[in-house]
Amino acid sequence: MIARFEFQHQVTPEEINDYQHVDNTVYLRWMLWAADGHSAANGWSFADYRRLGKAWVVRKHEIRYLWPAFENDPLLIRTWIESARPMRCLRRYEIFHRDSNRQLLSASTEWCFVELDSGKPCRVPQEVLVSFPINPHGDADEDLAT
Repeated sequence: MIARFEFQHQVTPEEINDYQHVDNTVYLRWMLWAADGHSAANGWSFADYRRLGKAWVVRKHEIRYLWPAFENDPLLIRTWIESARPMRCLRRYEIFHRDSNRQLLSASTEWCFVELDSGKPCRVPQEVLVSFPINPHGDADEDLAT
């Protein structure tokens, strides 16, 4: 199980807006990529959720843009599950400029587990819960007590 998921990304020209920096909506896209990647790395792709008939949907995003990113910037995008409740979880994100280690973004998403056919909230099945370690401080996997 991967407690903290990370991936690297280099900003592309298509991600730049008229102000010549990364568009705010692109940061949100990267957050969703990170969430999907973390889920898949822990054995839960969308196909797996579809077979279960249940999946995570966004209830709320909170994003703090701390510093802009520019074309060709090398980034490190990180996510982890901070807390979980019977039908929800809170996922945190950080984005850093890899060369300077400057933090560009701090964010969170509250996810709700729902039945895919009705869209109604439901309890997170145990088989899903055990796949995602709770990581309150975003520690690297090797730093977590087992």
